[in-house]
Amino acid sequence: MGFLRDSSKVLTGITVQRVMSFIMIPVIARLLGPKDYGIFNVAASVCALLAVSGGFALEASIAVAVTKKQAAERTIGTFLIGILSGILFGFIAYMIHPHLKNYYSADITNALLFMIPVFVPLGIINVSAQNYAGYLGKFKFFAIADITSPIAGYIMLIFVYFLFWRDYRSLIASGIITLVVRIGSFLYASKGSELFHKDILSIEVSKSLWQARNFTKFNLPSNLLNTATVQLPPILLSTVFSESVVGLFTMARNIITIPTNLSGKALGQVFYPKAAEEYRNTGSLTEITWRTFVYSCQLTLFPAIFTAAAAGFVLPVLLGPRWAGVTPFLLLLLPMVLLNAVQTQIGIGFIFSILSQQYKILIGNVLLFVFRISPLLICIFLKCSEYLTILSYSVGGAIGYGLLLAWIFIASSISVTKAFYTWVKYCLIAALCVLPVLGATLLSNQILLLMSSLVISTIIYCIIAWFNFLNGAQRSLVRSKIYGIFSLNRMNSKIVKG
Repeated sequence: MGFLRDSSKVLTGITVQRVMSFIMIPVIARLLGPKDYGIFNVAASVCALLAVSGGFALEASIAVAVTKKQAAERTIGTFLIGILSGILFGFIAYMIHPHLKNYYSADITNALLFMIPVFVPLGIINVSAQNYAGYLGKFKFFAIADITSPIAGYIMLIFVYFLFWRDYRSLIASGIITLVVRIGSFLYASKGSELFHKDILSIEVSKSLWQARNFTKFNLPSNLLNTATVQLPPILLSTVFSESVVGLFTMARNIITIPTNLSGKALGQVFYPKAAEEYRNTGSLTEITWRTFVYSCQLTLFPAIFTAAAAGFVLPVLLGPRWAGVTPFLLLLLPMVLLNAVQTQIGIGFIFSILSQQYKILIGNVLLFVFRISPLLICIFLKCSEYLTILSYSVGGAIGYGLLLAWIFIASSISVTKAFYTWVKYCLIAALCVLPVLGATLLSNQILLLMSSLVISTIIYCIIAWFNFLNGAQRSLVRSKIYGIFSLNRMNSKIVKG
């Protein structure tokens, strides 16, 4: 129950965050077209790759620190490394920017020059601060950060768009504020801890980072490969296709991953520190890995299939005519998402870090990189259509994630066959639940019938989840939480009336 309770805290924040994202995506889409969205995402992808390189993967060592003192020292050390990396990469970008114009448009080049020295250090510091807050067990601040940071970012987006720049620069300003607020939330969660009682230039900081050097040796190439599999597609696509195509692809990827990230991120953020603690206490990862896998199947597969089924008639209404081509990209990405959704939260980076087998993380990420990026490069070289290119990327990714899942189960002493049938079972349940949506789409174009089918599918899945996914204790916990919320609302209402 402790694992589920902590996951629910994180899930609460991410749920609100994703709901706000879902609300704001149409706003962003109607303010900015695919071109501006594509420019920002290409530059953001480059910054993400540089942040992973500049952090040397030392952020991950915070979660497995032996003592609170050591965790604080590693956190301070990674903060300093992030700042230095931002300065270094920003200088390099300035020096080579004439050459960048040979490969990218002037807008993308300008975005890179401004974003690299800012987003790289903020990205490294954000991960470090989050890992430290998780080490302290302050999971409720994950929810606080997930709620407050996007609100601040969206406010900044609207403010900058209407008063200054009506293009991709408003997204840059929004991204900066979002990261700053997230970091502030995690630092507030760490108030009173060892983090604020350490000399930032202390020799102990350097020693703690040196003791974590194996994370750089094994995790850095693995994290870089893992990040590259996500961030390289927009960068590569921008070299052969228009910025609008890149914008459509990134928008489709953001939409299809909203529901899977909603629950998957919550489970993953709690899984790593909890699994590390369980392994220290019991020497086994079997139980917690299996429970997390089952939870992820229950929580992520239906939303992904539901989103794909509803995209055909929902997205044109939400996004507007400029984004008419986004639905095909979303459907093409579904095969990869269905496997990625249940792999992310029990990823090889978590499992093999805990098992102190970092070299396997590198092997796994090389494997995933090859399966996801090789088909993309081949299609780009052969000048295939954007649709065939994205499909090859998705299918290759699905195969890669399937192989990684099998390796994780073997390492955790879990039957691969049992896991496969469990995944298929929940895929079938999800598919059956969205039949009303598919039927309404095929039989009628009436908006009322289509919207009703969405509600019916959701109700069917909720009923199945209540009676089949939750045990008696979990149902009692949910009922008590709901009763507590209503009781509090009634009490507040009486106070107001009084």
